[in-house]
Amino acid sequence: MTRSRIYLCAALYAEGPSDYDFLSPLINRLLDLLGNRLLPSRVDVAETIGIDAPRPYPPKRDDRIAAAVAEHWGAFTLLVIHADGAGDPDEARQTCVTPGTALAEQDFPSLVSVPCVREAIQAIARASDAAD
Repeated sequence: MTRSRIYLCAALYAEGPSDYDFLSPLINRLLDLLGNRLLPSRVDVAETIGIDAPRPYPPKRDDRIAAAVAEHWGAFTLLVIHADGAGDPDEARQTCVTPGTALAEQDFPSLVSVPCVREAIQAIARASDAAD
């Protein structure tokens, strides 16, 4: 019996060039690690692609996220949305991430997305360091 393979390609919607430079390789490594740990030899991970809304940019962030998803739909299997939490990652998710994914899901109900909020990443890194 041949097992089917799973293709993973993340699309990263971030706030600036340094976010893309830092997070894209991190997402690649994380997807490869998790995919092969959960489903050994069955996961193909493609390079993360950076996405943005087409110009002219819509004025609201949620509209920009939805436009970016529409522009790049079919090129990725997982949407990662980065937001700086400004000290409150829950607020960042509620105001900077969730409205955009909710709007995109209206046109693309099979969209799979994950928030990537700076303070949450820092907390995970600290916990990981403490465990070592």
